Amino acid sequence: MARLIPSRLLTAPEARAQVREDEANLHIEGLVCTLCAKRTATALRQVEGVGDAVCDLEAGTAAVTLDRPVDPATLEQAVRDAAIALPLRRLLAGAARAFRGT
Repeated sequence: MARLIPSRLLTAPEARAQVREDEANLHIEGLVCTLCAKRTATALRQVEGVGDAVCDLEAGTAAVTLDRPVDPATLEQAVRDAAIALPLRRLLAGAARAFRGT
């Protein structure tokens, strides 16, 4: 069953990766739905050096198994590239910040 977390729609997708020798963990802001989680996992698996990737929608995280060293910035960019309607989501995130005065 598809799951949607509407409150995350106002957050432009962004990731912070912590990479160790053979694994990486990413905290992903703006992971909205099961489709987003699947697209993100697929994008991460396509990064050279990634063996497997699994996204947890509820936690907003991804666990990545590495076959060889991978730059954290490469994983973070893969998450941004997988985002659906990224320009619109960035616009909404900016408008939400402006509305809240932050």
